Amino acid sequence: MPRIIIADCACTVQFADWTEQYSRALFRALSHMLCIGYGRYPPQSITDVWLTIVSMLIGATCYALFVGYSTTLIQSFDTSKRLYREKVTTLSLGTITIGVTLSSDSMHLL
Repeated sequence: MPRIIIADCACTVQFADWTEQYSRALFRALSHMLCIGYGRYPPQSITDVWLTIVSMLIGATCYALFVGYSTTLIQSFDTSKRLYREKVTTLSLGTITIGVTLSSDSMHLL
């Protein structure tokens, strides 16, 4: 069956084999999920589609790693302050507990 070449890619994919259909569907789904608009010039060949899919996945992974490492770095700036607050809270709760225990023991002694 001869292919009809039309400017819109969707018409040619309709008559393609299943691997090309699923490849283009995966490309379309990933480009929508990652908010990447290719507009008037989407990849033309199947090789271009797969290279674009791989580059989108690598880019999304690098972005996620950047956000994760940045968050870890920002949280590590506050480590000493957080440890100090935990120790103060532990000591203040311990003092209250010891005070209550001593007062109840003194009640038994009386």
